[in-house]
Amino acid sequence: MKLLYKQITPLLLIPITFMVLASCKKTIDLEPLPQAKILTYKVTNIPDTVIYGAVDDLEGTITVYLPYYYGLSIIDPEITVASGSKLDEEILPVNVTDTKTYGVTGNDGSKKIYTLKLIQQNPTNLSFRWNTANPIAYPGAVLPIMLGDFMQRNPALVEVVVSERVSKKATTLVLNASTAIRAETLNYALINMPLPATLDTGSYTVSINTLGTKMDLPEVLRIRHRQPNLLMPTQAAKQGGSIIYVPFNSIFINVKKVSVTVNTVVYELPVVTYSPLSLELRIPDDFPIGVWQIPFKFEFEGWTTLTKSGNLTVTAK
Repeated sequence: MKLLYKQITPLLLIPITFMVLASCKKTIDLEPLPQAKILTYKVTNIPDTVIYGAVDDLEGTITVYLPYYYGLSIIDPEITVASGSKLDEEILPVNVTDTKTYGVTGNDGSKKIYTLKLIQQNPTNLSFRWNTANPIAYPGAVLPIMLGDFMQRNPALVEVVVSERVSKKATTLVLNASTAIRAETLNYALINMPLPATLDTGSYTVSINTLGTKMDLPEVLRIRHRQPNLLMPTQAAKQGGSIIYVPFNSIFINVKKVSVTVNTVVYELPVVTYSPLSLELRIPDDFPIGVWQIPFKFEFEGWTTLTKSGNLTVTAK
């Protein structure tokens, strides 16, 4: 039996070998790679350089590291996609605090979503302080100058919140065109951060949040009202019409009465309405027609009466 087994075994191997060789002739086509793909992502709104993002096709992410010293609050990206694909939307600037995704569609019908990850590379151990002891500010004016390690010149990267210590009411301040970070000899200075005209008087804790550092300034900020004042532009109106004034470095508070003197005759200009930032007055129906440079008297409850010279042109109804 043992000898017979050795003789038969080679015969059995012949068909098996033939089957194996026959099967090797068959080819299997690989699945084509999807066309929907982002190739490069770069930030272009930096002078003299660009920042490239790391595109991860497996995870569907684009990671961009933003060094603090560029002072970027918005990035302006440039994106290239693979041949045969296109972005699903227009390329627009991105706020660095926003969540953003990009969709890509290929001519082969494939789709891919990429999530943008913006990582701020921030310094540590920053500190901030007022430039004066016992800081005081006024509604409708600006914060006292704040000194510290701002490390860059973009005020949009600085969030300032003032919180009234009794009511705990918090107000996030909104910068304007004059708000700036100024480079000083030893540090930086935040200047012209406006305070809302509607801010209540009281004692406030001021918090600053920038470049990954959030802290409360140790000194309390006191908000007070001060003597109302206003600008005096040239005004023109018809009899029975109205004129509007705005405050200067203050707000309107407790407006009581406004009058003018024309040729020794006193005319009251009734208050139509007023707010902290606007005062509307009505011209009486019997006001003399003409071009006048006359004294205006503004009376406030609890404040000194203001007397200012103003130009007023009055025409007939």
